[in-house]
Parts: sequence; C-alpha cells; structure tokens
Amino acid sequence: MFSGVYGIVSSNYNNYANCGVQRNFYNFVCGNFMSDDRSGVASIIEGEKTKSVDKLKAIILEPIGVDDSKSLRLQKQFYQSCTNLTAIDADNDGTFWHLITDLGGWPVAVGNDWNESAFDLVELTVGLRKAGLQHDWFLDVSVYSAQGANIILEINVPDNANKIEGEMRQSYVDLMTEIAIAFGAHDHVAKAEMQQVMFFENKLADLAEEMENQNEHLYGGPPELMTIGQVQATWQKVNWLGLLGQITNKKLSEDQQTFLQEFFMDSSTTTDVHMNCFHTLLENMADYTGINLSYEAYQQWLKENGGEVLTLPGLDFSSNQMFWLGYGSLMCHVPVTELNYSRYNHMLPSYRIIGSFRNSFYFGKDFKCELGSNMNPHDKCQIL
Repeated sequence: MFSGVYGIVSSNYNNYANCGVQRNFYNFVCGNFMSDDRSGVASIIEGEKTKSVDKLKAIILEPIGVDDSKSLRLQKQFYQSCTNLTAIDADNDGTFWHLITDLGGWPVAVGNDWNESAFDLVELTVGLRKAGLQHDWFLDVSVYSAQGANIILEINVPDNANKIEGEMRQSYVDLMTEIAIAFGAHDHVAKAEMQQVMFFENKLADLAEEMENQNEHLYGGPPELMTIGQVQATWQKVNWLGLLGQITNKKLSEDQQTFLQEFFMDSSTTTDVHMNCFHTLLENMADYTGINLSYEAYQQWLKENGGEVLTLPGLDFSSNQMFWLGYGSLMCHVPVTELNYSRYNHMLPSYRIIGSFRNSFYFGKDFKCELGSNMNPHDKCQIL
C-alpha cells in the first residue's frame, strides 16, 4: 500500500508541504491523483476491488473439494447453478414463474386472468422485501429517533426515480416488450402495455423531482412532521401502518441523532453540495469511529514490533503520518461531474477523509496542525 502512497504523495509534497495539510488533507494526498494515465481506474479502491473480485472468482470456479468449508461449498454450488445452462433450460423458467405468481402475477403476461381488485401495493412491497428483492420502488423509508421517546419515519422518493428520455426511452420500451412477449403476452398487448409502463415511470420521475425540489429538509430547513394517522388521512389509498410496520424493524439511537444534527446538518460542512445525510449515516459513523480504532490498533502493532518503522526515501514523514497518508490515499477518486448528489448513496470521498480526520485528536497531533485550523477544529465529534 505504501508504494502506491509514495507515487501519489511525492507528487503533491512540494506544493502542499508547508500548509496544505492544515487546509485540506484530501487535496494534499489526492491533488494529482489523475495527473497521469491510470487506465480508466476511478479510484484506488476500485482497482483493488477488481483484483479481489478476480481472485475470488478464480477460487469459486474451482471444483468443489473435500476440504472446502461449508460456506465455500455453498458459494460454488450457487455459482454453478447460475452457469449450468442444461439445468436452467430444464427448469423452463419454472422458478421465475413460481416467484412471480407468489408476488401476485404479471398483468401483461397473464392477460384476462389478472385480478386487479386483488392487487395490494403493501403486500407486493412486503413480498419483494421478504424475497430479498428490491422493494423500494415507490417509497424510501428511513427511521430515526427524535428527542424523547418519539420515533420518526422519514419518507422520501426512491433513488431509482430517474426519467428515461431520448433514444434510450424507445430501447427500454422495446426491451420490456420483448421480455413480455417471451413470457406469453400477445404482441399488440405487450407493445401497448409497455408504452403505458414507460409513461407511468416517467410520470413518477417527474413527481419525484418536483417533490425533491420542494423538500426543505435536504437544504437545512425543518422537516414536515406528521403522525401516521395524519398521513393515513391525507393519503388514504395506502395502508401506511401496515406498510411501515412491515418494512421497518429498527431505529436510530440518541447518539446517532445527535451525530446527524451537529455534524451533517451544518450548512458550512457541505458548501454548494446538498446530500441526504440519512442515506450515508452508517457509513459516516463507521468512518469516524473506524479511523480512530484503526489508529489505536496500529499504535499497538508499533509497540509490539519495536516502535518506528522505516520511512519512504525522499519523504520526511513519520510512521504515524504514513498511517494517515496510507488511509487517505485509498479514497483518492476521479472528480465526479453531473451527479445528483442528493441521490448519491455514499458520502463524497473528500468529505469522508476531511470529516473523519479533522474530528480525530490523533491526526492534528501527528501533523502538528494549528488548533482552530480547518483540519484541527476546536470542537470535534466523538462517538466512542
């Protein structure tokens, strides 16, 4: 890992050696990440992930051995079941149809046998969730605790509510039509139905965008609080109590809520970029706690192995400083353009590094950052 760090940091060192660390540690480590050709790799993590996936795939492709663990045998069997074309052909889509039937059937395929009056959105959503399939097609529900004993459910539009236009729209309709026909739908019915599906999806996307633009909560304003009874009275066609009771099974702790309010609802934290902090909550908390736990584990390793380790030639960094450089370099990422950040499921790499490092007492001490500087503020978020 340190060899990769050397290539990145050495190119930045002369530009940022004096005060770059205190201003912006992410720029200090990653400022020249894409100054040379890296063969289209968006980040160091992505490159390492590809290598790991290739190694794991090679292991799974090996024949099942007598010494394989139970978990490895199951993985090999599962992979083989997906690549066994003979067994797939023999199944004749039976497994697929069994699942579709359990979920209520596919109207365009079953035709006149479709019973519209028996359809229930809540049952479908719960059924998808229990089957391990994506179920948040219409609503994205988050759960957190407010002051006192109140539990608040935040209902948002789903991340996949994207409008499809241009050439892709017709290609999408053609693909859906071909699939419907392959599963027994009549040609003219499939074409008409899939056009309606496309219209419905785009209409939902328009409504989702309109609602998101009106959502003051994402931009620092207070959320609109309603009881489930009020929600039920306003939108009566959905059994809200049944739906929310089925798809939610946990709540956030008081510490998590304080963490959100103090460090991710501050407008100065994410200037010019608005993100839904609830979507990245667990990842943010893992970053804040994980970096300090990792540092403490590294200190224990140094203690057990003779203290200081050798430094890299040409770079005057201590072993402690190399820890931060190594960790930070893993987050170096190609700048993302034209991204709807409010629907992005991960905190931006620069915020993950700056946010977790500036709230660690260890970082400021190791780099001797002036107290009160951007990377060593007076007030720090401590979870553990």
